[in-house]
Amino acid sequence: MFHFSEEDGIKLFNPIPRVAYFYGFAIIAIAIYLAWSVYGNRPQQPSAGFVHTKPAVSSPKITGPNLTAPLKVVPKTAVKGKFPDAHIDDPDEEVIDTADIEPAPNGATTITTMNIQTGESRTELKMKEAPWFALERQNYLGLGYELHFNGEQMGKVYYKRDLLRIKDAHLQAETVIRFPVNGSQNKVEGFVGVNTEWRFY
Repeated sequence: MFHFSEEDGIKLFNPIPRVAYFYGFAIIAIAIYLAWSVYGNRPQQPSAGFVHTKPAVSSPKITGPNLTAPLKVVPKTAVKGKFPDAHIDDPDEEVIDTADIEPAPNGATTITTMNIQTGESRTELKMKEAPWFALERQNYLGLGYELHFNGEQMGKVYYKRDLLRIKDAHLQAETVIRFPVNGSQNKVEGFVGVNTEWRFY
C-alpha cells in the first residue's frame, strides 16, 4: 500500500513552469512556419514557362467600346520565334502587347491599355512598395574565403535563410562551418546565428 505525504502531493501537482509555455509556443510557431514554407504558395520558377497571372484588380470585366480603327496586334510568328512555348495558338486570340519586366525586389504590377481610336496598345509598369511585414523563405548555400588582418586564412561553408522582413529590414538565420587553409593555425569551427540586414538598391 502506498502512502503520500503532503510534500509529495505538492510535488505531484506543481504547475507547469512558465519556460515550458515559452518553448511550447516556440515549437508551435516553428511548425507553422515550416508548414507554410513547404506547402504555401511559392514564387514562380522559370521552368514553369508561361502561366496565367493573378489580376492586379479584382473586378469582373464589362463590355467595352467598339473599335473605330483596326486592332493593331503583335504578329504571333514574331512572338513564337522568341518564345516557342507561349500559349498563343488559339485562332480566336491575338497578342496586343508584350512587356519585358526587369527584376523587381518587391514585385510589380502591369496595366495594358489600348487606344480605341488608333488600335494601339501599351503596357505601364509600377514597382510595388516594400511590405510592412512579410514571412520569407529565400535560401542561400555557398562557399567563402576569409583573409584575416593577422594573416590567417579561413575557408567556410555556409547556409543562410531569410525568415521575415519589416519594410527593407530582413531577419536571417545562418549556419557556418569555418576551416583553416594554407597552414593556418586556427581550428575547424562552426556556429549558428541570426543577422538583421537593411537591403537597398
